[in-house]
Amino acid sequence: MGAAEELKAMATRQELEIIEPSAVKAGELVADARRSLVTCRAIVTSDPRSTLLLAWDGVAFPTLTAALALAG
Repeated sequence: MGAAEELKAMATRQELEIIEPSAVKAGELVADARRSLVTCRAIVTSDPRSTLLLAWDGVAFPTLTAALALAG
């Protein structure tokens, strides 16, 4: 099953939530990610492991969520 078919199946099973696209929400998420990126840069030499965790939780995940917020 391809990705498009899987998404259709998930929608049929009501596993997906329809949301309205929101540039405002996306902007808020990107602003949060930028703040976390500043923190990552500040701690990378003293705590690389925590930097990696924060880079995912505080930068990558919110940025990906922002893209979804734009798409709706």
